[in-house]
Amino acid sequence: MYQNFYAPATLHFPTWWQRMDRQKIRFFMKLNLLALGVICLGTQLLFASPGRGQSVSEVIITLECKEAKLRHVFSKIEKQSDFRFAYKREQVEKYRSITVAKEQRTLEETLNLVLRNTNLGYKLVNKNIILFEKEKDIVAEDENGNTDSEEPLAVNGIIRGQVKNSKGSGVSGATVTLSKTNKIVAANDNGEFVITNVKSGKYTLKITAVGYVDYTEDIDVNDGTVNLSISLIETNEQLGEVVVTALGIQRQARTLTYSTQKISGEKLNEVRSGNIANSFNGKVAGMVVTSNAYGPGSSAKILLRGNRSIAGDNGALIVVDGAIIDNSSGYNRFGYNSNTSSGSDGISSINPDDVESVNVLKGSAATALYGTTGANGVVIITTKKGKSGKLSVNINSGATYDSPWLSPDVQNEFAQGNGGVFGANSPQSWGPKIAGQQVTDWTGKQTTLAAQPDNLKGFFRDAISLNNSIGISGGTDITQTYFSYGNVYSEGIVPKNNLKRHTVNLRITSNLGKRFSTDAKVTYVHQDIANKPGIGGGSASINIYRIPRTVRLEDVKDYESVDETGAMTPNYWYVSPFYGNPYWTVHNTRTDERRDRITGLVSGKYQITGWLDVKAIVSLDLNNTKGSSQANDNTPGAAGSDNGSFGYDLNRTVQRNIDLVVSGQNNLSNDLKISYNLGGTVLDTRGDITGISVRKLIVPNRFNLAF
Repeated sequence: MYQNFYAPATLHFPTWWQRMDRQKIRFFMKLNLLALGVICLGTQLLFASPGRGQSVSEVIITLECKEAKLRHVFSKIEKQSDFRFAYKREQVEKYRSITVAKEQRTLEETLNLVLRNTNLGYKLVNKNIILFEKEKDIVAEDENGNTDSEEPLAVNGIIRGQVKNSKGSGVSGATVTLSKTNKIVAANDNGEFVITNVKSGKYTLKITAVGYVDYTEDIDVNDGTVNLSISLIETNEQLGEVVVTALGIQRQARTLTYSTQKISGEKLNEVRSGNIANSFNGKVAGMVVTSNAYGPGSSAKILLRGNRSIAGDNGALIVVDGAIIDNSSGYNRFGYNSNTSSGSDGISSINPDDVESVNVLKGSAATALYGTTGANGVVIITTKKGKSGKLSVNINSGATYDSPWLSPDVQNEFAQGNGGVFGANSPQSWGPKIAGQQVTDWTGKQTTLAAQPDNLKGFFRDAISLNNSIGISGGTDITQTYFSYGNVYSEGIVPKNNLKRHTVNLRITSNLGKRFSTDAKVTYVHQDIANKPGIGGGSASINIYRIPRTVRLEDVKDYESVDETGAMTPNYWYVSPFYGNPYWTVHNTRTDERRDRITGLVSGKYQITGWLDVKAIVSLDLNNTKGSSQANDNTPGAAGSDNGSFGYDLNRTVQRNIDLVVSGQNNLSNDLKISYNLGGTVLDTRGDITGISVRKLIVPNRFNLAF
């Protein structure tokens, strides 16, 4: 939408800290020191090389896929490890529906899980995973990595069997695991399997397959062959997607009793926007997103299932990584006349390339844990984390082109004037019927009357938006780091209106032992919006909509002239106390906004037992928004008279959020499971607005408090 020009951002930090009481300052210092310590640790480990020489049983990865192609699954595994796959394309193309629930597993467990419903096996050669098609019998590797033959010699014991379903048919791809060994095999198309070179002893055999209850059996192995016939019990349990619900609690979608919808980060970035909320349009059932007409960076109202109240705010609650953010847009700034503009909201500060997924909770049952603040629904945004393994760098660039498409329907049959009579200084278009008459126009020139069908649309410009971001992810099994920088330059269709935004994000996650994990994140946003167009009387849009049907836009572009006193005055076809030349409005009035926002989050989770954990989240949102407006001398209306006017306002907000949740899950039987959560939230939001408005300047058009 815009020209690819970037001006260096001037970092503007709030200067109001000194007025805060000592208790608040100590709180911020402690929180910042804690976050700084974690960040320094993560920065050091970001570039630490992952362990080399690890086997597939030592490498830990996190894999999640649903109805995915097998070769795409292999690509995901390669991104998280140093291993590379080698295969013939025709071997894997037929497998297009691989589903694996998200969980941390060893690479060996992951491979067996992914390949369990295929006839593929694999062989390790250094860091290469070589795939091959299995023959009639599926055999295991011995301790030296040698593959047993199809008819093996009974050096030790042999376990041979067939896995069947309730109808007696073989269960293809069933995974057979032998305890106390590293032997894991998959059943062939007939459900048959064989494990060779098993030392004498007692073992537990475990068999798993999608759609069946897990089966275990204790067996004794001697020098001979153990023959087994195993029948699996079918189950209706299906894999379901995991969604993030209230207070960061993860649950499977099929277990929820209320409506929720998940959007991936990739879908949100298909069409880029200056405000990520606009990307929700058309992707969530029952959601209506309405953008304000203040140009790029404008706030957007998110409604879920319509308005719930005739008073107050009906917008959805915004939660990022478990912490509620301030999504207010400040207040409407009144400029000259009744022209107004509004500030940006909190969600517009989020870099779309940092978003992993969005979960939308609808209805009172879904949002009950947030109390009255979540009564209008909740939009839960989960941002990206670092991943263990090799360092990865992602660069994304996008461009969007905006062009005015629809304009108000107007008549082009009658000329400027009223009552069928031409009037060069009339604001209306009900003069004589246009027939090529010779008249003296509002500029004093002789001209031929002709309709100007494009003098409305021609005022607006074609605009371009550029989005560029870079994300760096890496770490070890203990600590993972994600760093990103995003840059947005966005033009509005009203001339001279543009937005520049810089976003820096750092997130560090750590697993400090088997039971304790931490998460720390800091985001800084600097945003400048120039010449916000505004709405209402005196705005550029209203002024151009009042242009008569025979006024040429080329004449309107000559918007100012010098009067007998030497002052600049607007050129306009009509003397009005409120309306004027739209090009004068663009060039001689302006409303700007500068925002500096810092958000921080620190969380910790402790696994008390295998079925009980406790999680705490502390977040801080600091927002400093400075707005300014000015109108030159002789701008129509009281604000522009007597040498001009200007105003400044400073809107400062601090929001602190503390969450504590204890979560448990118990299996009462094979068919009954209970999960429960106990916790609370403390939300403290404070803000103040300081402003000044000055008229009748001593020095014309000198917009400075010192004059």
